[in-house]
Formats: sequence, C-alpha cells, structure tokens
Amino acid sequence: MAALQLNLRGLSKHRAMLLRRRSYHHPCADTLNALVGAPAAPARPTPGELSGWTIGLKSNIASTLLRTTCGSQALQTYTSPGDSTAWRLLQQAGAVLAGATNMDEFGMGSHTRDSMHGRTANPWDAERSAGGSSGGGAAAVARGLCRVAVGSDTGGSVRLPAAWCGVVGFKPSYGRVSRAGLVAYGSSLDTVGLLARTTADVRQAFAVLAHPDARDMTCMTAHTRHRISHLCHTTRQDRPNPTGALPLAHVRVGVPAECWVHELSDACTAAWRQACHVLQALGCSVERVSLGHLQSALPAYYTVALAEAASNMARFDGVRYGEPSGMGVRAGRAALLGAEVQRRVLLGTYVMGVEARRRFLGPAQRIRRLVQRDMDGVFALPNAMRPGGGPGGRGVDVLLMPTAVGAAPLVSEETAEEGRCRAAGYVTDVMTVPANLAGIPAVSVPFGSDRGLPLGMQLMAQYGDDHLLLDVAEHLEAAWAARAPRLNTT
Repeated sequence: MAALQLNLRGLSKHRAMLLRRRSYHHPCADTLNALVGAPAAPARPTPGELSGWTIGLKSNIASTLLRTTCGSQALQTYTSPGDSTAWRLLQQAGAVLAGATNMDEFGMGSHTRDSMHGRTANPWDAERSAGGSSGGGAAAVARGLCRVAVGSDTGGSVRLPAAWCGVVGFKPSYGRVSRAGLVAYGSSLDTVGLLARTTADVRQAFAVLAHPDARDMTCMTAHTRHRISHLCHTTRQDRPNPTGALPLAHVRVGVPAECWVHELSDACTAAWRQACHVLQALGCSVERVSLGHLQSALPAYYTVALAEAASNMARFDGVRYGEPSGMGVRAGRAALLGAEVQRRVLLGTYVMGVEARRRFLGPAQRIRRLVQRDMDGVFALPNAMRPGGGPGGRGVDVLLMPTAVGAAPLVSEETAEEGRCRAAGYVTDVMTVPANLAGIPAVSVPFGSDRGLPLGMQLMAQYGDDHLLLDVAEHLEAAWAARAPRLNTT
C-alpha cells in the first residue's frame, strides 16, 4: 500500500509537469474554464426545430468539428472520424456548435478538476466546485456561453453540476437517447444527458434526441417506445383531469424516507419541505415511501462502475487509442492518465479478479437488482422492461429528493477532506446514483438557496416515463423561478 501511495504521488508530479508543457490551444477559453475548444469556423444555422441554438458538447462526445479529448492527455490530439448520433441529430435540427465543454478526465470525478484543461470554476463563486463530471457544460449554460449543453451521466454527472450551478440537468431513461459516439465509462450506467437554463429548453432538445438508433444496441426500439406510451396512458386513464388551478392533480409524489440523512444541510432540508408544499399546492398528492436498499446503492454503484471502467479503459493503450509514448503500453498509460483514472482502473481491475468478483462484484450486482426492484415497487407505472413489476396503479408517479446534500462546497475544503479520507470524494453522488443503477429518468431543477448559492431538487420517475417527469419538473422550476437568486453573467 505504501508503494502504491508513493507511486500515485509520483504520477501526480509527472502529470503536473505534463500540464505545464501542454501546447493545446483553447481558442474560446473563458474565465470559468468551461469551454475548452471551439470549431475552426463558426457554422451557419440551418432551418429546424433548434435553428440557431448554441450547443456545448462534452469532451467525451464525438464530433468531427472538435477534438474528442475526454479531458485527458491520452487523447489530446484525437479527432473522431465520425459524429456521435446525439450531435448529428442536433445539427440536423439546426443547432450550431459553441464548443467543447470541460470535464473530469474520462468522466471520473465529481468536481471537474481532474482534467488536462484544469479546473472549471463555479459561476456563482469561483472558489467553489462546479460539480462533475459535466461541470463545464453546467457552468457554460449558467454563464450564457451556450443555450444547451450535452453531457453524460453515469452516476449523477449531469444532475450534480446542474444543482450546484443553478441550471436544469436531465438524465433520460437508459436507452432513450443513443450512446453511439459517447466514450464509455460504465456502459450499463452511461446516459447522454442535457443541461439548460429551463426545463422547456431541455424538453425541446430531448425531443430531437429521443429516437431509435441502429448504431447503439442499447437504444430503445420504436416498438418499446410505443409500448411505454401505451402503458402510461392505460395506467393513468382513471386519474383526475388536471385543471388550470391544479395542473398536477393527476400526479402522485413519493418522498423516500431513506433520503432524510444527517448530512443534509438545514437549507437543503427546508427547500425539500418547501418543494413538497409547492407540489401539493399544484394538485399533487404527496406521500412517504420506502426504498429499503437505497443506502447500499453507493458502494454497489462504485463497484459496478469501476469494474466496467477498467474494461472500457483497456483500449487506451497507445495502439488502438491514445497517444503513443514510445515507453511501452504500461509506462505510456501511466504517463498519460491522471491519478484518479489510474486509481479507478486499478480498483476496477481488482474487483474483476476471481476472488474479488465473488466477494464484491457479485453482491454489488445483486444489490443493483434489489434497488431496481425497490423502484418498481413504489411506482404506479409498471416497468416496461420487467412487466408486472409495478404495484398495479396504486403507487406513486415521481420521487422527490435533493440532488445533493448541500450547496457547492469550497474546493479547498473538499480537497482537504479527501486528503483525510479518499472515500469522501465519492459520497457527493449518494442522492444521484440510484437512478443510474435502476436505469430510470431523473432531473435536477433549481429550487432553494443557501447563502446566495443555488440548491437543486431532484425528481425521478419509472423507466420510460420521461415526459411526465419533465411536466412535473417544469412546474416545480416555475414555482421557484420568481424567487431564485440571479447570477451576474456580465
């Protein structure tokens, strides 16, 4: 263990030297370090649903117009030979590319600081974390550098930055949006997500992206999408009709008891209670629910995610992908990959060993299935991928909980805490990872504030019930918008 710690310290020094020597030019670099690359020439908008909309593209989503660096020295000169499906659809709808957004290297982080481009600052307070790993996109949207940012969400990487930067962050159901052209971190967890200032903008961009794609075998087929729409209609056909005064009279909201943890800040707890009252005033029925295995979700998530990451990272060997170093595969990877990526790859490789697989990975996969079963047990809508998994129309439609346990932390405090306990850097995802384990849609909307800093409330819905989720989110967002603190974007 001492040798491993010494090696990681040496890697950090070597990485710092590489950062000082880098020659990669960021023509649209901003004071937040949110946009870290721009197209060679600005494109002219074409007619379409999103004509003229500016899009920030996370650096792990392929485009022929930008380098797909994943925030890593290993891919600093890599340009994809083809576009991701997400960017192709947005471009066909008339959107124009504002630039690449910063991210934690290969998506492995919660603060957008482990990047070859350096740290992205929070637009509300430059000394605070912007969240991660899609922090560059959240900061760019908050500052008005782009209208919509496309990110990836493996365990909260879109929703956490959205909460801390005061914007809307949406993770669709797994398979709703094609992952073709997304550099994988955890293949069974990754979802292409969206960040925008309003839920209405998210909804419009989502409508462009939510289509079947033969390039992605995990993307929902047209038949599955039709079956989900039919389930949604039949499950709620006997509900009260919404009215102007009570637009959400047909919606049932569940509040998970297991999310009332002692780490929640007072401001976050107050905002959660206020959100419950707002939804009741809009016509929702609000009830307490239990998700018995929620507290085991975080360790299960990291066990599964790291195992999948170790497998996916094997391709970055300087031969198939990655910068050739002339130092051999092992030494080359050590020189070009950051300490956090190496740490996760080492842990992931370990848990895939024969003995560790039995002790850790197998139980983690069983916990994942139990979390999925818990979710199916509280939602009224049956799970279209596991028919019969719902309570027959007597459950809730959405779950309400905070996106994070508090407002954006100071980077210095977070770094010091991780120095005392490495695991402290992973607990920021405690509220977000259950949605990825279950594959269900989730959205974070700005609601509440703590000493002038934004807070986020998170909504989750049954697999495939993305449209109802966005309906509820739009009303919750609107209820807070008039009182929300304003960010100075000048």
